[in-house]
Amino acid sequence: MIVFRPGHRGGFTLIELLIVVAVILVMSATAAVSLPRFRADALLNAATELQSVLAVTRETAIAMRAPLSVTLNIASNSASYTKPGGQDAVLQFNGTIGYPAGFGNGNSATVSFDAFGNPTAQGLPSGTDDSGSVYSYVTLETRGGGFIIQVLVHKNTGETEIKWIKR
Repeated sequence: MIVFRPGHRGGFTLIELLIVVAVILVMSATAAVSLPRFRADALLNAATELQSVLAVTRETAIAMRAPLSVTLNIASNSASYTKPGGQDAVLQFNGTIGYPAGFGNGNSATVSFDAFGNPTAQGLPSGTDDSGSVYSYVTLETRGGGFIIQVLVHKNTGETEIKWIKR
């Protein structure tokens, strides 16, 4: 049975409110610490998906003995490609992942594979690794530039790899 005393108001004590505030602060600190790791994981997942799309497009071009390409759409933050079997598909990056400003020709860039899997890149920068292998690369970054990663396409083999630029 609850007994109410005259002149006594119901409510929370100062100690109870302080405990609730302390719990909220601890939970907020935990979330803030894990946010950068979440962004890095999201970027690595996007780069892995793009690497897979490039590899599958190359393998499909070889299997079909027909040239195929992957078009990177800067404005829509996506990549368009042809799946095995000939269906068109789109890889859409989430809102935190994107191409850096000034990428490609401003609208799109293309990686094409001929019937033998040899790549040709249009609108992409290129570089050379330590072994002298020439590659073109697609740069992905988290919004705000916190993390940057590149997906490389080696021009002599068509092989792809992922390279962290800024962690």
